[in-house]
Amino acid sequence: MTKTNVHIFIGKFDNRKDATLYTQEQWEDEPESKATDEEYEKWEERNPIWLMRDDLKIELESDFIETITDEIKFKYFEGLVKDETLTNKYSTLLKSERTALILIFDLAFSENGETIEMKSTQKMNYIGVFPTEI
Repeated sequence: MTKTNVHIFIGKFDNRKDATLYTQEQWEDEPESKATDEEYEKWEERNPIWLMRDDLKIELESDFIETITDEIKFKYFEGLVKDETLTNKYSTLLKSERTALILIFDLAFSENGETIEMKSTQKMNYIGVFPTEI
């Protein structure tokens, strides 16, 4: 087990697909083999499309991000936060079908030595950073 931190967000989305379209990188179909080098370069510049990364204005590694939309999200939150005041505050919201629990582990940040300041976006509220083990 490795000690790390997890940044926790709660977002409202219509369904899991909408949540992951926001929280995970998306790729356009790769150009056909007959595409020119210029067309391929333009495709590379546009991809991946990643709305959450763009809203947070930070570089992220997708392997260390989780989007939880099923019924376990409250139990997962409760196990990570371990703060009864916060779990009570977000209990009802996390039990809603239209919410997603978004976890960004410190390992998701590029290793450039900068201090990362997380913030809420229009799609998700930042709850805070919590120590954990992975």
